[in-house]
Formats: sequence, C-alpha cells, structure tokens
Amino acid sequence: MKIVDVKLTPTVVLKLKRPIADAFIWVPSFRAAAVQVFTDEDIIGISTVGTYGLEAIKALIETELKHVIIGEDPMDYERIWDKMYWYTLNHGRKGIAIEALGCLDIAIWDIIGKALKMPVYKLLGGYTDTVKAYRTGIDLNLTVNELVKLHKKSVEEGFDAIKMKIGRRNIDEDVDRVRAVRDAVGYNVKLMVDANNALSVRTAIRLAKKLERYEVFWFEEPVIADNIDGLAEVAKNTEIPIALGENEYLKFGIKELIERKAIGVLIGTVSRMGGVTEWRKVASIAQAWDIPISPQGGDWVAAHVLASVPNGLFMETAALELEDGITKPKLAINKGCIKLPNTYGFGWEIDWEAVNRLSKIEWIRHETIPPGLPRPPHHLK
Repeated sequence: MKIVDVKLTPTVVLKLKRPIADAFIWVPSFRAAAVQVFTDEDIIGISTVGTYGLEAIKALIETELKHVIIGEDPMDYERIWDKMYWYTLNHGRKGIAIEALGCLDIAIWDIIGKALKMPVYKLLGGYTDTVKAYRTGIDLNLTVNELVKLHKKSVEEGFDAIKMKIGRRNIDEDVDRVRAVRDAVGYNVKLMVDANNALSVRTAIRLAKKLERYEVFWFEEPVIADNIDGLAEVAKNTEIPIALGENEYLKFGIKELIERKAIGVLIGTVSRMGGVTEWRKVASIAQAWDIPISPQGGDWVAAHVLASVPNGLFMETAALELEDGITKPKLAINKGCIKLPNTYGFGWEIDWEAVNRLSKIEWIRHETIPPGLPRPPHHLK
C-alpha cells in the first residue's frame, strides 16, 4: 500500500453563540479544516486542523510535507514521522511545523486502522474501551453567576471533573471565582484551573497558596511555557500539581520539564504533540515518572490514544456552544464517560454537507492581549 495524494478541505468557520475568553485571548468564532490522505488501495485517512495558525499549517502540508509522504507505505509510520521531522527541522521543532506533521500522522493511523479493520485504540494496545472526560469552560469573560451556572450544569450532566479559567488581572478576583465554583459543585468534584501562561512567577505562587484550601486538582500553565525555571519554582512552592505540555510539543521538551521537576500532570493536544506516534512516546516517558497524561482536543483521536495507555487520566471536552462541526459522528459522552466504538480507524468521516455550508461563513478574527496590558471591556462580556 502506498500514499498517493493529500488533500485539504476548504477552511470552514464554526460560529460560537457567544465569544469565549481566557487570560489573553478573545475568540468569537473558530476555523477548521480536514485533511485527507489517499492510498492506492482506496483507503482514505482523515484528520482535522485546528483554528490557531490554520492557514499556515495548511500551507505547510500542501507545499512541503505532502511531497515527503507521497510514495510511502502508511504502515511505516515511524519512518514517515522521522522523515517529516527532519524535513521541517530547520524551521520546525515546535509550533505549526509539528502540528502539521501531527495532522498527517493522525490521518496515517486512521489508514492503518481501516486497513487492518481495527479501531486505533486496539492497535495501540487496547488498555481500556472506556475513558473519562472532564468539562472545561473557556469562561474568563463570564460573570460569577454565569460561571457557577455553567459548571453546575456540567456536574448535573455527570462530569465529576471540571476546569475553569483564571487570570482576570487581579488574584483576589480569581480566588473569589474559584471559591464560588467550589461552593457550588462541592468537594467530590475535581476542580482544575488554567492561567494560560499569563501570570508572573511571584503572582502564580501567591495565587496557588490561596487556592490550596479549595483542593484544586491541578494548576495549568501558571507562567509562560518558555520559563521552565519559573514553572519549577511554582511547582516547588505549592501542593497543587502543575499541568503542562500544551505548548511543549515533543518528547525532548517533556523530558526537560520532568527533569526540572516542573510538571505534575501532562496535557496537550495530540496533533500539537506530533500526532499519535509521538504522543505515545511522550505518554511512556511520563509513565516512567508516575505522571498521568490528559489529552486535550476533545475529539475521537484524544479518546483513542487515552484508551491505549495505563497512565491515562481523563480527556478534555469543552463547554462550547458551537453551532456545527465538520466530522461525524460527534463524540458521544454519557455521564462524563466515552465508550470507544469498534469502528475501524478513528471511526469518523468528513461531514461534506457541513463543510460546504460552513465554508461560506465569514470569519471574525480572534484578538490577543498580552497579560501586561489592560483588557478591552468587550473581552470580559
């Protein structure tokens, strides 16, 4: 079997009923696209491309990486991954180059599953056929009452783990918001917080100490991801595990986070970590240090890789009021759990009707505000 072509769908716009916000970004709508990898045996592998840097990722796939993988046997996934990594090394290592090769790697694993007539999670070891999910609110723009209502609804739907955003430029306000959610959902629910890189080391330590009394399950990305010394300092000064990996990508960076004692929980989207091939290696490194792993992304890919490892914790799903999506079937969550189907590959397909319809919608660009600057009023509404 050989790879003969790679195609990308038009970019689509996924409208939000209400903008979402974290500590530095305000998002009124998402963009997305799907990747198809074709073989000479008429098996097509599918993956998706996320919103940030989307057009650059598509360009890398179309003009660079596509030509690296055409002619290769998809069963030789390690060889293909290594070729893509070295091809992008001079301009890659992290960021959009790794996400681009990760998207192709995911599609290749979809091909392998379809060719062998197996779900990907079973190909990878089949540790379990059911995984747990937590519900995250990208909710820094909500009022306290809206915040409480959102997370109470998640608990009522059966989630026993939730995550909220912090970073309102005032740590007392953050503490008040955490207290309100904790009081509303009780202490039998795991509560995580995410600062999205926005705090200084000193502020992060002060805030962590104030949050310990509310039994916060993890503190995600308290300071900017490139400040590993600072992350290690925060980790040393709090009982709350520090969750990292969303902006680290590969095994080399994760190894350093572990060696520097900066990390307590490993997170990250599968495509941003270089796809299934690299994600599995990173998970094994984490397992050797007794560190649980919790993939982001909220899709079938995250569910499959999580189900394949013994140190899987739970996966992220977002409380987004999206009007549509470009793949089907949708992720099926029942009381915070996802049962993996026995369909081949990742068990998804492109929803072409949705692609055709959503590609005609105008994109409203997201806005970013560095944490050192005041936020515009509309970012907090």
